[in-house]
Amino acid sequence: MLVLAVCSRSVEDDIKAFSLGVSVILARLLGQIPGPIFLGRLIDSTCKLWSKPDCESSGVCQLYKLDMFAHTLMIYWMTLSLIAVILFFIASLFARRASFKSGQELSYTVNGQGENQTKDTGYGVAAF
Repeated sequence: MLVLAVCSRSVEDDIKAFSLGVSVILARLLGQIPGPIFLGRLIDSTCKLWSKPDCESSGVCQLYKLDMFAHTLMIYWMTLSLIAVILFFIASLFARRASFKSGQELSYTVNGQGENQTKDTGYGVAAF
């Protein structure tokens, strides 16, 4: 939901649909395709006993090192969460810097009537 809000607020109205499409494609390419492959590789690295039905196949894990399995998954999720927090923090810095630089006065009418009112919110000028 946060990515949707950032994407819709940071682009012009005529290319919002295109930018949302590109962000979905990038999320799929960078997250949903290599993620399960990498996670499967991590889980397989904690295997203690493999069953090999024949010489050509890799087999199936029959027994995992549970301590190593738990630590590996915890480190994996903590690393991904830390990277996500850092990237969202950097994105918020760039968004705040962009709103300071623009200095454009935004305004709209309330319920279709009345005067436009503006107010400096510290993040740029907002309209009420």
